[in-house]
Amino acid sequence: MAQLIKLFDYISRYETDMYQYPSKYIRLKQNNWVKMKELWEKGEFKTTENEPEEQHERKKSKWSWRFKRNKPAISEDDPEEEGWIPENEQNLKQYFLDELFPFQIKWASTTMFKKSFIDQKLLKDSHLKLLLQRLPDHYFVMYKPVVEVKNAPMEAEILLIGPYEIEIVKIIDEKADRLYSDAHNQWYIESEEVQRRYKNPLLGLKRTETFLRSVIKKYGLSCTFKHVLLAPHSTITAVQEPYLTTFVDEHSLEAWLQQKRKLTTPLKHDQLRAAEKLLQHTKTVAVKRPEWDVDSEETL
Repeated sequence: MAQLIKLFDYISRYETDMYQYPSKYIRLKQNNWVKMKELWEKGEFKTTENEPEEQHERKKSKWSWRFKRNKPAISEDDPEEEGWIPENEQNLKQYFLDELFPFQIKWASTTMFKKSFIDQKLLKDSHLKLLLQRLPDHYFVMYKPVVEVKNAPMEAEILLIGPYEIEIVKIIDEKADRLYSDAHNQWYIESEEVQRRYKNPLLGLKRTETFLRSVIKKYGLSCTFKHVLLAPHSTITAVQEPYLTTFVDEHSLEAWLQQKRKLTTPLKHDQLRAAEKLLQHTKTVAVKRPEWDVDSEETL
């Protein structure tokens, strides 16, 4: 599960120490998965939820999976306890990932002593959830960070910081039969034989590239980058992919994700340094957390 290191202009724990938190996240995630799986295999795991698909609506700061050890049979006079037990390991994994999602948002909106006020709609953001749940641990996600470009704040496109390159990702949230451009670089959306003009989605990628290039140049970062136009619910039939640009639509999305999952490599020093420098040039809005709201760094 990819690591969410920046979310809009929210404060992030990764800003305080980019070299510490990635490994801590991986360690805590692996330890909790092993514990949950062991309980499930012993038949001692049971959630308190009846509807696992509604997990994303919970707003808890800690992982809320629970378990019950084997107890004597319930008598007819006792009320039956409700709950949901994953039928197989795949269901268990999905439950685990869904429980991890709000925890990741917490780490990307708080530090030990400060916090940002998050938009609760993020807990239902399918695009954010897709990237975090389907990409491996060694990818860092900066989700529409507010950055400084020529001394002015700008909401950038999504940045995926991988071990070998940085991808600038523009997501098109449209359900259409066709998304295409003509020879004059005019873009259109066609759905049920109705055509309409669409603002050139490549422009946002170019603006974010300007920011990324400036940071790479300032610190002499040894990383490459490319653009990704991601349309998970449409078919892209553009005239031609521009230089250093990849089109990913509903037909190629799975292959794009699987390619990244097959890349088994540890975190790279250059990757951590690039993420650190990019975070230094993002805007943060936060307030001091009250004493009763301060939690432990080891808490999931």
